[in-house]
Amino acid sequence: MNLVESAVMVMGKALTVLIVPPFSLIMLALIGSVLYRRSPLIAQYMVQAGLWSILLLSVPNVSKALMGLIELPCDSIAAQPERDVIVVLGGGVRLNAKEYGGDAAVTPWVLERVRYAARLHRMLGLPILVSGGSVFGTVAEATVMREVFEKDYGIKVRWEEGLSKTTRQNAAYSASLLKNEGFTRIVLVSQAWHLRRAVREFQRQGLDVKAAATGCESRLQSDIEGFVPDIWALVRSYEAAHEILGLVWYALIYRWVGD
Repeated sequence: MNLVESAVMVMGKALTVLIVPPFSLIMLALIGSVLYRRSPLIAQYMVQAGLWSILLLSVPNVSKALMGLIELPCDSIAAQPERDVIVVLGGGVRLNAKEYGGDAAVTPWVLERVRYAARLHRMLGLPILVSGGSVFGTVAEATVMREVFEKDYGIKVRWEEGLSKTTRQNAAYSASLLKNEGFTRIVLVSQAWHLRRAVREFQRQGLDVKAAATGCESRLQSDIEGFVPDIWALVRSYEAAHEILGLVWYALIYRWVGD
């Protein structure tokens, strides 16, 4: 990774912390509370805006509507005779999982991707590439995913790309591995809310991409539970906001930085 790429990655993660809720909304409310003595009316608006926004984003149907803006459909994939490889994207690991003897474990979202990829592998008979490095210098996501495939599903992983730290690098490094062996037609597995950005990046590398989305979250609920705030709705809202920011960030910053 060169200096420019490192700077862009750091800037992107900093913007994620500062802009994506709920942190930004909590900070808005806290700043408003600090300003209360100096500007009571403005402070009141800031506190109410922050708290009411967090409450709104915690409503399941609101978070699902946000997901609907970015999700690709979770369609069943039939036989794909024109595909070469299944590519599975990482999304975090949990270190020192004592129930696994202290080894690292994949997060629930990554496990959902691995399970779907395992089913596609058995259906399509295609080899698997796992992609994901270590953002904080610990074990690579690809290494942990490979262990899950091989130990828990009995599926041999053909390629392990463990250097990437961003979706853009997932695409660049995976494409390099595959093109070296003449493969360009892939089935790309990730969460439905992540694939819109991921597909674009893999296509930018000259790959023919078939999206294999899992974990769709955008179906609205008609019962009362769809309107009762809960923590998982806030998590979905966070992921939706994160991806929307990612799409805008990639469109703007990489137009300036270039390939």
